[in-house]
Amino acid sequence: MRQRFQYFLKLTAALKACRKSPLFVELSLSKDIKLVSANLAAARPHFLFRCRQLTTGKEVIVKIILDKSDQSLAKEHEAYQILSRENPIQAGFRYPEVLGFDPDVPCIFMTRVKGNDLRKNLRQNAQLSRPEFNEAIFNWVKTLHHTKGPKQQFWAATQILHEQDFEEKIAALTSARAKETLLDCFEQLSQMAATMPEAHLDMVFCHGDLHDANILFEQGEMYCIDFSEWRYDIPEFDLAKMALASCYSASAPLRPKLAEYAHHYAGVDIDRLCFITRLVGLRYARNQIDFYETKKSKPEKSETVLNRLTSLFQD
Repeated sequence: MRQRFQYFLKLTAALKACRKSPLFVELSLSKDIKLVSANLAAARPHFLFRCRQLTTGKEVIVKIILDKSDQSLAKEHEAYQILSRENPIQAGFRYPEVLGFDPDVPCIFMTRVKGNDLRKNLRQNAQLSRPEFNEAIFNWVKTLHHTKGPKQQFWAATQILHEQDFEEKIAALTSARAKETLLDCFEQLSQMAATMPEAHLDMVFCHGDLHDANILFEQGEMYCIDFSEWRYDIPEFDLAKMALASCYSASAPLRPKLAEYAHHYAGVDIDRLCFITRLVGLRYARNQIDFYETKKSKPEKSETVLNRLTSLFQD
């Protein structure tokens, strides 16, 4: 009961903040606001609302975070500014159009993409298969990566691995099995890092969180949403996020998936991609286990995470 009361307090506060934003009036938005989703358990708790622009009839999505110190929406707005300037919307490369950003709330106003996400498309249409979407997805990612970073950066696997403070974070876990499994994976990554060549590599604009729920299809066109984790990095970083999401959902072996990605994205270094995927997977697993141990008290969920992580390290 208390949790439900807290939820309604936050929902009311979010609605009030949304309507009080000067952009709400400037954009001529209807007062009939509908809740699309509320994610209060995420690292960045947020609300999504839907309303209509009275002047154009377009449906508008309002994404709002109640924590004013949170900079993720400012970062997402920056991403859309860079893309609109250097990689504008075109056939085969689409993303929501930003109508406005209010840093004082903070909230961001975007045109609504009405299509289903990739996972729902595959689930609802048995005649479709994932390979049918691969060409569209990889073409979208390659177009995104046309936006180059400011300069080359020195890439060293050993340095990257130890910048993550994995050992200290793993030691903070309470589960002995989790510690043992994660430390074993860390040791495998350390051995892999020692064999990886160091290089100066070009940085590109990376989405940062490419998975099925952030890939939407509307009237045959593919859109990617949620750029709150964008960064300049090497292309393999985006592909690693995609591979991790795919392998985690199916507990599938990693190497065959990476070979498939290299087929669609010429020039990808499979060893580097494998290292980054496992690196991201280890970080994700550690954070998930900590969440289930400290906030949810669901050891069975931690066990699932550990099993999926272990499958990533099986060649």
